[in-house]
Amino acid sequence: MQGAAPGTNTGATFANGVPVVGNTVYFGSSTVGGDTVSGTNNSAITRSTSNVFTTLIRQGNASPAGSNYASVSNPTLQANASGQVLFTSSPALYRYDPVSGVTVLHATGQAAPGTAGATYGGAAQVFSANFNHHGQALFTSSLTGGDVVGTTNNTGVFITGNSGTSLLWRNGSAAPGVAGGTFL
Repeated sequence: MQGAAPGTNTGATFANGVPVVGNTVYFGSSTVGGDTVSGTNNSAITRSTSNVFTTLIRQGNASPAGSNYASVSNPTLQANASGQVLFTSSPALYRYDPVSGVTVLHATGQAAPGTAGATYGGAAQVFSANFNHHGQALFTSSLTGGDVVGTTNNTGVFITGNSGTSLLWRNGSAAPGVAGGTFL
């Protein structure tokens, strides 16, 4: 996709945009020209409705995780019918909502719910096609500290949405319906 990139000074254009989903198209894209500086602010998540382009997130801008957004040119990007966008920008998982803006759903070092003092140990891995119109998403994350015992229980699967994040299961926990079985 080529064209003027919104949210940049005159002259920046899209390069290698990837359409995602829905009545409105959301995509991660690299930008070139204008005020673009490679490796600093040359990627963005953009929304297009009726050929009106709006930059939602731009690399280098401040994020609610307390740092600047890292590269977002090829993010884990999912959109739902409510206009919400789920995306990653290391070291965090975010949800953009057209009403409330951007929310941090997961960040490395953040307390992991459903554990006894463990924190998220790395980037979230998002399950594709599991971001629904209620803004809920499934993701997995490594865990560190607190009640983590080696590799016995160092990974969890979480559900996150408008009402917060919950642990669904973690490796080493009992698998329901499987006598003596545990999740890997």
